[in-house]
Amino acid sequence: MRKAKVREAKAKSEETFKAIADEWLARLEIEGRATKTLQKMRWLLDLAYPLIGNRPIADLTVPELLEVLRTVEVRWRYETATRAVRIGRSGSG
Repeated sequence: MRKAKVREAKAKSEETFKAIADEWLARLEIEGRATKTLQKMRWLLDLAYPLIGNRPIADLTVPELLEVLRTVEVRWRYETATRAVRIGRSGSG
């Protein structure tokens, strides 16, 4: 039982926002998405990484994700924040 909990904790710590996002981007690249599209997605995710990149994805809360979007908005990037919402929706499906 203890080993199972240790494995679960290790898996959870490896499933960070950045790791999942990088995996998702790699999958999109394999699917043949345009280079420019991938560059834009990487740029957008680079805005989120300092805030939530190292956090386990299972531990992220809606208020934390909203904070990321608000941070982008504060930088006068409302359109970018809107794109982040769209990317978040497509990644969670």
